[in-house]
Amino acid sequence: MTYWDIMDRAWLDAPAGMVRRDSSPKPSYDAMHALIEGEWWLAPTKMATDAEGRFRFDGFLGDYEVSVGDRKAAFQLDRTGGAEVGVRLPE
Repeated sequence: MTYWDIMDRAWLDAPAGMVRRDSSPKPSYDAMHALIEGEWWLAPTKMATDAEGRFRFDGFLGDYEVSVGDRKAAFQLDRTGGAEVGVRLPE
């Protein structure tokens, strides 16, 4: 997704923004918002580990957090394809 500026007339006086000068959203903003916070957004998901403490999931590249009770650990998916990531929760 590429755009030159979020507001109209902010780049070369072009009406190419996702919001108007009065800050009201344009249809392109609504479409982007629907993708990011709708179709692409992943809500917190409960999963169970197997007998060896592992679980499998498909996800987008980016940052993730796993938690059990009040214990949390972060990890990152930073390349496409299958990957095995080790995460250790604090004691």
